[in-house]
Amino acid sequence: MAVALLAPALSPTVGGAIVDHSSWRWVFFASLPLSLLAALLSWCWINAERSAPPPRPDLRGLLLVTASLGCLLLGMSLYGSGYPAHQAAPGLVAGLLLAECYRRHCRACARPIVELRLLKNPRLGLSVAIYHAIPGVFTGVNLLSLFFLQESLHLSAQHSGMFMLLYAAGALLAMLACGRLYNRLGAAQLFAIALVLHSAGIASLYGVDSLTDLPLISLAYLLMGLGGGAGANTAQTTALLDFDGADTHKASVIWNINRQMAFSLGAALLLMLYNLLLGYRGVTGAYHLSLLLAAAAGLLPLLTLNRLPPPEASHAQLDR
Repeated sequence: MAVALLAPALSPTVGGAIVDHSSWRWVFFASLPLSLLAALLSWCWINAERSAPPPRPDLRGLLLVTASLGCLLLGMSLYGSGYPAHQAAPGLVAGLLLAECYRRHCRACARPIVELRLLKNPRLGLSVAIYHAIPGVFTGVNLLSLFFLQESLHLSAQHSGMFMLLYAAGALLAMLACGRLYNRLGAAQLFAIALVLHSAGIASLYGVDSLTDLPLISLAYLLMGLGGGAGANTAQTTALLDFDGADTHKASVIWNINRQMAFSLGAALLLMLYNLLLGYRGVTGAYHLSLLLAAAAGLLPLLTLNRLPPPEASHAQLDR
């Protein structure tokens, strides 16, 4: 996971420099050589394995899951862009209805693409929630902050992106510490520390309203990095502990889908919230209130930490 920090640490600064000194289109052109290099290395290094033919994929489930997520994101994006309720609400309603259709399909299907019953496992279920509360919420907070720093405080795109270097430094320190402390403290204590640090960083941004607050912004990103690194690392370590055999593969599908979904939902939800508040408050007021609500939402998993088995307990068993 430390290697995965390179992109979020460097890309905002590099991308900001490209936008400031050239066209925003070059942000996409610049990623093309790296994408082609990754494809070439994959072709050269990954060997094809011969195995038994895989079972028939759950195409109906795949369509229901993707359509549900797409409709939910579309509905929130329309709300966030100022569209009237009668245009945005159908997307949200359709997303919820499709999600319910998938839940029923999952119960009747022998091999569903996403095995929802595995979420009953305390470690996986809580790790999924943590990923929404920390990396998911941070994605929305960071996107909102970048707009505020550039549009209201008139920072350049490059300077705005450089705060992610502090986030990455804090996250790296937290990941290294969690690797040493996981077996000693246990997941519950590390989750609690991560949630508090991350929400404290978000709440710190409440005091930002001018360029004189740059030290406070730096502190906020460092705290969010510490909390984000600790939370993501602990969740990654904890999520699949209780699974073996075929269930490991099924649980990893849930985990990987959830990681990507958390980023999208966090960004859409925070921007929707901000734009709704913008109608009642000014730009700065809507920004500050959105951050306070995000910080509060990020603490919600604290209420469920008692569901985790104690560190010395054996891995929980799923109900078959």
